[in-house]
Formats: sequence, C-alpha cells, structure tokens
Amino acid sequence: MHGTTTPKTLPFSPRKVRDRAAGEAPWAAAIGPAAGGDAAEIMLSTLIVVESAVVVTSAVVAHWMRYRSIHLPATYWFATLLGATLHANGLIATRIYSFVQRPHPPYRIGTLLLGWSAVILLMATVMYFGRMSDEFSRTWLALWFLVAGGGLLATRLAAVAALCRWRRLGRLSIAVALVGTERMLDCLSTRLGTVGGQYQIVARFRLASARSGHSAELRRAIGEIYQLVQSERLDEIIIAVPKITPAALDALVQSLGMLPVTVRLCRSTLGGGNLALVAGTPMYSVLNRPLCGWDRVVKRAEDIVLGSLLLLLLLPLMIVVAVAIRLDSPGPVLFRQNRYGFRNNLIRIYKFRSMHWTACADPAAPQAVRGDPRVTRVGRFIRATSLDELPQLLNVLRGDMSLVGPRPHPVALNERFAAIIDNYMARHRVWPGITGWAQINGLRGETDTIEKMRLRVEHDLYYIENWSLAFDIRILLTTVVKGLVGEKAY
Repeated sequence: MHGTTTPKTLPFSPRKVRDRAAGEAPWAAAIGPAAGGDAAEIMLSTLIVVESAVVVTSAVVAHWMRYRSIHLPATYWFATLLGATLHANGLIATRIYSFVQRPHPPYRIGTLLLGWSAVILLMATVMYFGRMSDEFSRTWLALWFLVAGGGLLATRLAAVAALCRWRRLGRLSIAVALVGTERMLDCLSTRLGTVGGQYQIVARFRLASARSGHSAELRRAIGEIYQLVQSERLDEIIIAVPKITPAALDALVQSLGMLPVTVRLCRSTLGGGNLALVAGTPMYSVLNRPLCGWDRVVKRAEDIVLGSLLLLLLLPLMIVVAVAIRLDSPGPVLFRQNRYGFRNNLIRIYKFRSMHWTACADPAAPQAVRGDPRVTRVGRFIRATSLDELPQLLNVLRGDMSLVGPRPHPVALNERFAAIIDNYMARHRVWPGITGWAQINGLRGETDTIEKMRLRVEHDLYYIENWSLAFDIRILLTTVVKGLVGEKAY
C-alpha cells in the first residue's frame, strides 16, 4: 500500500463504541494532546521529581529553623542530596509509584513515611559508625525528618486526589482501536474493561472472515484507521487475530508504520517483537509510537523555549525583511500555504513571500527552480539565506511545527511522492520542522527526481527513529553554522 491511497469499500463494519473522554489535562495544552499512557508516565516522573525536591527543600528549611540561615555547608548539602537520592531510589525499588497505573489508587502513606524513616535511620547510622556525627546537628536531622515527612504527606495526598479526578475524566486512559474477528474482539474488549478505565476503546473494526491472517484483508482496514487517526485521539491499535502470516505482518508494519501509534498483535503465533502483558493478555509490540512520554514534553519544551528566544532575537531582522518585501513588489508580506503535518493533518505554514504575488496565488504551482522568473529580487536573497523560513517560528509556537523535524512539503508534491515511495507517509509520525537531518546533509531545495526525495525520506526516518534532545541541538547548531546558506537554496 502506497501513500494515502485508501480502499473505497471495506469488507468489515466499523462499530463506534464511544467517544473519547472530553478535554485534556490543563497542563496538556502546552505540549499538545497527550496519550493516556504518556500522561500517566509524565505524572509519575513529575511526582518523583517533586517528592525529591520536597526532601531537598525540607533540608534547607530545617537548617533555617535550626540556624536561621539557608546557606548549608558542603557536608550538609552532601547529606541532603544523598538522602533525596536514597529516598527516590528506595521508593522506585519497592514499586510504591505503581499506584499511578491503578484504577483506584491507594495513598500508600504508611509505605511512604516508612521509606523516609528508613532513609533517616540509615543516614544516622552511617554518621554514627563513620564518626561523622559531630559534624551534623541532631536537631537539624530531626527537623529535616519532620518537615520532609509533612511535605511528602501533603504532596502524596494532592497527587492521589488529582490522579483520581483525572482518571474519572478519562484523561489518563489509553485510547485503543481494535481490529479482529468478532469472537476475539468481544474477548479482548472484556479483558480491557476489567482494568478500571485504563483503556478506552474508541473503535472496533470487525473482520468479515475468521481466517484473518490474509494480508489483503488487513490492508483493507488501513483506510478506515487512517481516517480515525485524523479525527480521534488514538494511542494504540491492537490486531486481534488467531493467526497472522509473515507476509501479513510485513504489510501491517509497512502500512501502520506511517501512523504515530503503538501497534500490538494479540495471540499471534509469531515469535518476533517485544512481548508485553496488556490487561493480562500476552501481545507482541511490533511498532512503538515515537516521541511519547517525557520525550514529547522535552521536545515541546525545546520548541517553546528556543522558539520564543529565537523569535525575540530575530524580530528586528524579520521587520527589515518585511519592509524590503513590501518595497520590492506589490502583495502581502507573508505567504501562507497548506501542507501536511503531524498525523497527516493539514496545517497552514507561514513564510516570507519570495515570489511575485500572481505566482503565489496558484496552490498547484511547481517547486522553484534555479533562475525561476517568478522569484523577486528580494526573494532570491531571502531564499538563498533561508530567511523566508523565519515566520515558521510562529507555527512552532502554535504547535503546528517543531524547530527540528521532517520538512513539510506542498500538498501536491506530498501526494505525488506518497504514491510512489514506500514509507513516505511515516514522515508524519512526528511534527514537521523548520530544519532537519536531511537539510543539514545537503538534501534541500528542488526534488526533481524520485531518488532525491527517497534520500530525504531515508534521512527523515533515521531522525524519527533516533531522536534525542542532543540530536536536535546538533541539527540546530549545524543549521546555524552551515545550513542557512547553500547552493541548493534558491
């Protein structure tokens, strides 16, 4: 299956189970719609950080209560950081934070306070036998124990209260679409319903044949799933079939690998993939969503912080470019164009207008070529220096784009290459970017051959599979050093 081509008739009947929970958590607006599993992971990680911060802050407060000073000696700081580390790792080892995943989370106050007491007792023992007790105030240690205990108690009560509320509103549920035979769908739906709202079935696709291992039948479900991903929040797709052939699995990975979802196989006879228990049912994870959990938060924070800073620093230059465009040729300063973005949804990107306005008005106009007469005098300069891309910082702050990612292509170009290049649409599993791994490796400008676009896609997929914050910083720095001006920018 190539690109966005979808069958017009389907041999199964999709049955909508229920709408997804209304709204996202208030803090989710800054990072985009988060998956339920992502939200739980983010909350768990945040709670660990907050409780560790409570321990450190309590040590400072205790020092102020004892000495009326917040300037801790180096030995006190060492003890404080050691205590926070022991506390966090001890609770992780005892799986006390597993309550985040439970439908009715226990407070586990006793375990929490017992763990903190064990940390203080261990540190006091080490101080005594290490003959370091004279260097520390026993009053400070007692005050630290009491203040931190109260802070940890208050933090845990607030966290569980928020967790219960968000779970009631469905904000922590994992949105799942099921594809399979009627019998297996009913069984799996029952299993998923026993874990107290952790999973929310947004759609079921019933396969007409009991022999569901045929790759052609599975591929026919892709068109409906693509539409679902564009209209619903979808985190996982579970393929529930009695048997699936290697050929069918290959077709499944190639087709669903273009979507930003996790794909699991239920009751598969194949031995590949990562085995996991989902609602007590063994499944193989054959595809995992990119940029999930904290990676997503880090990526969005990077865009907001660096995007805002770049916009402020470059604002005077952008004003100069806007004035030059206005004086050079009639027409608006900004050029707006629809392009495909995350989840294959249309976004409207902003660029400085570099062509005569009559040429810009045609949405099906071909790519610019070297010496293109449509390009204005100012346009040649801002295209050669990539200054025409600067307004896309507004797209980044809006959440339509990222600073780093696969470059979004015009609709006509996108649809053309999606039909002839395998895995082309997998570029839309993450947010498009102003710059990217392909661009800093010389794959920019006109794509007049299939091979040029295929190389660009290969670099984009490599970036998606190997994303890290350090990788993004490397791409941004390389873009500043050598990526803004090049012989292929025209």
